[in-house]
Amino acid sequence: MPINLSRGGEAIPYPAHNPRFWSWLGAWVLCVVVGAVIALLLWPAGVPARGAMFWWRIAGIPNGFFLILLGIVRVGYEVQWHRARHWNAHRQEWIDARVREAQRPLQVLGASYSLPLQGHSGLLSALNAEKPLVDQRPPRTTGGLIVHNRFDEDSLSVIPLEGESPIGDHSDEPVRQTFKTVSTIVLKVVDALIPLAEHLHVLSQYGPRHAPAVRVLTKAETATIRLAQVRDALGRIGLPHLDCQTVPASDALMVADAWLDLREWRPLLVIAAEWHDASPPVNSAEGCVAVLLNPGCYQLPEPVKVLGVLHRPHADDAGALGDLVANAIRWGKAEPAALRRAWMTGLGSQHDMALPAALNAASVPQLNEMEAQCHVDRIIGNAGAADPWLSVAAAIESRETGSHLILDRSQAAVLHVLTPPHDESEH
Repeated sequence: MPINLSRGGEAIPYPAHNPRFWSWLGAWVLCVVVGAVIALLLWPAGVPARGAMFWWRIAGIPNGFFLILLGIVRVGYEVQWHRARHWNAHRQEWIDARVREAQRPLQVLGASYSLPLQGHSGLLSALNAEKPLVDQRPPRTTGGLIVHNRFDEDSLSVIPLEGESPIGDHSDEPVRQTFKTVSTIVLKVVDALIPLAEHLHVLSQYGPRHAPAVRVLTKAETATIRLAQVRDALGRIGLPHLDCQTVPASDALMVADAWLDLREWRPLLVIAAEWHDASPPVNSAEGCVAVLLNPGCYQLPEPVKVLGVLHRPHADDAGALGDLVANAIRWGKAEPAALRRAWMTGLGSQHDMALPAALNAASVPQLNEMEAQCHVDRIIGNAGAADPWLSVAAAIESRETGSHLILDRSQAAVLHVLTPPHDESEH
């Protein structure tokens, strides 16, 4: 679950100051004068005003009363001071422990995708062109025109199978070619997985206890079919036995947070895919993204290398963008001035006015520059749960060494891009 520092409560303020000299001097004079007057008024008539008893009542009792009063106030002050010190020290220890937990990262071992890029060579090329790929086109199975971005293929694709040998003694007959119909989205997931296939096979060589786990981001109504499609795609690259489960699409970046909470040693493969046969949402996009993450608990085998470090994402449903970005930077162990670029998704035009103020409040005014911002979904289209992971893929593909901000609606994280690729598994 997201790290919440508010559970630590507020710091207790220390007492304003020690008892002041002049105020206590005045209190002492008052006690002595008033005490002496009272002692004289109560002194028995006819008894000489001298001797030890006389001076005890005149000076001893007023000074003793003053010392008792001073002691009570001083003890109260010391109790408040030590209580505040004890509470604040334990509170700071708890916060430090939670911050250390919040700053635990996941290594990025690879990121790939399959997108309708309309002729561009890659995601970064399409983003650098700054020309939206969404346009008016008819959906696959319904009429009309809707502004969206989709693949040109139909929902089902016919692919050839391995040829069958001729039966009997007719060995000179040609091999018969057979075909199979599969969902096109399965083939798109395969396209996204192929660049990661070698890494997945290498990481799976130590058995199921150490093989990567797969988490599929999907909506509840498509969870069953999407899980089956991903398992089919994994089987086509020779990895049918990976632990594969669905997680709510709303988790988006927070699937990394949940994995860190589990303190897993296994790598994590995050897959998100969008496909629309009929009535696609306006400005939506089809596509698939796969990001391979690793907790960094053991040394990586060759040829797997670390491309980047994704720190624990932060979520803030209160809508305070400034606090969201500031906490994400804190979780990311990054200096605000070190952030190079911001990859943004899920922020509509209604956020254009609030965004500069939020970035200034988070002490990252350099991200207000147009060249430092990239609104991925405004160019590719809204790909749902895949959006923030496409930002991660684009940042890795850019190879811009340094700290990058990944911002998606009410979630944010810091990604450190590393070049050249190396292994950071010593922790």
